[in-house]
Amino acid sequence: MITVHIREARGTLNKGDLLWAFQMLHMLYFILGTASVLTLAALAADRYVLVTSPVKYKTKITSKRAIVTSVFIWVAALGFSLLYFKLGFFLYSFIFANTAVLSTFFILLFTHRSILRHLRKRSNYLRDRRTVESTISEKRESAKKIRNIKKERKVAKALSSVLIAFLASFLPACVIIYLLNFCLSCNCLLVHWLRDIQALFVCLNSAVNPYLYA
Repeated sequence: MITVHIREARGTLNKGDLLWAFQMLHMLYFILGTASVLTLAALAADRYVLVTSPVKYKTKITSKRAIVTSVFIWVAALGFSLLYFKLGFFLYSFIFANTAVLSTFFILLFTHRSILRHLRKRSNYLRDRRTVESTISEKRESAKKIRNIKKERKVAKALSSVLIAFLASFLPACVIIYLLNFCLSCNCLLVHWLRDIQALFVCLNSAVNPYLYA
């Protein structure tokens, strides 16, 4: 009888340890995923200021502001992720998809379109100006601005790559999250597969982004 109780206690303890390990793993996943998405939004805003206000960029984007933004991102990621213990994995994933992911997508889309529109206007302006240039200094200044525009276009291409990678990763992830929350006929095995595949898509985006921005 004592042996049976010991075995039951060990079994309960092991299950508790396993549950705690899964909760810590999920918590870490949500913290890193949220921080990654918020960092994307911050970097997109940084590129937007760089292209649209290159003269004021060094005064607006300082090292101090960059550090404050980074700290805010990690504090927000930790704070929001604590809701996981209250809501559970599936419901928190649903909220994550409809808040952090969706807002970051709109920020990326807005900055990308704004940068492209700004570059198009500057290109047209320089093209018109070159037709009326006469002095050597004016031509040199125009050539310098054209080189700057080429650099800014590289930034725009990088943002395009980030936006495509974001859609390729988070669109299927969000579809899976909706299935996990609204599929009433999904069995336990399918739910576990969908959960892991969704997490894989999110982690894949975080792994690809550093290379795209570099």
